[in-house]
Amino acid sequence: MGAYVSQLDRPWTDTPFLFQGFVIEEEEQLQVLRRLCKVVYVEVSRAEAEAPAATQTPPPVAGSKSPTSDAVNGRQPAPG
Repeated sequence: MGAYVSQLDRPWTDTPFLFQGFVIEEEEQLQVLRRLCKVVYVEVSRAEAEAPAATQTPPPVAGSKSPTSDAVNGRQPAPG
């Protein structure tokens, strides 16, 4: 949660999302993205800027996979 979705692999008008770009706040939004899209573009810096400071996590270690992309694709990230 908290990732900023900036672009989809389809027109926004073909989705139930009201805005062209939004922060994922609910599990239901992830489920809709998984069902409708094969590719979702996430702006990490914008998501971090909009997230409350208490919920921000440190940036990933170089060479590691983004847990956000795994979450959107329905996969669990590999143990670090």
